[in-house]
Amino acid sequence: MSDREHEGMSDSAKKARRAVAPFRFDEPVVAAPVPQGLPVSHEVSPLGEQRPRTVRPPSRQGKRNVNFVLSEPAWEQLSILSVRTRRPIQDLMQEATDLLFQSQGLSRIARE
Repeated sequence: MSDREHEGMSDSAKKARRAVAPFRFDEPVVAAPVPQGLPVSHEVSPLGEQRPRTVRPPSRQGKRNVNFVLSEPAWEQLSILSVRTRRPIQDLMQEATDLLFQSQGLSRIARE
C-alpha cells in the first residue's frame, strides 16, 4: 500500500495494515483446524454424501426438537411466567404438551 493510500489512517491502523500479508490467489488455501468439542460421527445424507453430525448430549438423546412461532405478547407472557415460576421454558412447554395430550385422551408422556 502506498503512502497516498495510507493518508487519513492512524499510526496503529497503518501498522495493522502492514502486518497483514496480502492475499495471493496462487498460494494454496490451508484449512482451519477443527475446534475441539463433542465427538463427531458421520451420517449419510439422502443424496448419498457423508456429513459430520455432532453426537447429542445424554440429556437429549432419543428426543426430537420442535419449533413454533409465538406473537410478541405471547412470548413475553411465557417469559414472564418462566421467571415468576422459576421454571425454564422447556419445562413449561413439556407441561403444556402433556396437558394437550390429556385433553385429547392421550397419555401424558412429554416429561419422560
